[in-house]
Amino acid sequence: MIFPFLDLNLINTVTNTPIRQRPRPFIPLYIAGPNGRLIKFDALVDSGADEVLLPDSFLAALGFTPGSGVIRGTTGIGGRGQTVYQSVRLELRAAANDRVIWNSMIGFTPLPLQICLFGIAGGLEFFHTSLNIIDRHVVLFPHAMMPLVPPSSTPHVSFPIP
Repeated sequence: MIFPFLDLNLINTVTNTPIRQRPRPFIPLYIAGPNGRLIKFDALVDSGADEVLLPDSFLAALGFTPGSGVIRGTTGIGGRGQTVYQSVRLELRAAANDRVIWNSMIGFTPLPLQICLFGIAGGLEFFHTSLNIIDRHVVLFPHAMMPLVPPSSTPHVSFPIP
């Protein structure tokens, strides 16, 4: 599966204006929780992130009950917090007939995370990964030990979260 980099604006934090664009390895990650909705997130491929991580503000949109899940203290660039771990269904789509679906436990953090991180546990651990900076794309190839889910058992409702 080959995903082109996305060009993101680098922002001057003093003037809050764009300085220039920089290519980043974002992938379209679809996540389904207990309500069955399949929500698309642009996730940054981050080999420095320990796990797949989202802001906890998305728990309700995915249908999780407040207070449910496994709670663990975590530390990241944004500080320390109580991250909630939930079991979800993840899907990557490179094209209509090129997709991979698996179940995983991912973290939802109260820390000031502005993007979804596609880290090691629950994500990159299942793929052979290659970043091609020159040609500006990331290659994710599922390895044989990936716990795949048949496409017929996935939700079909999809909407983006701004």
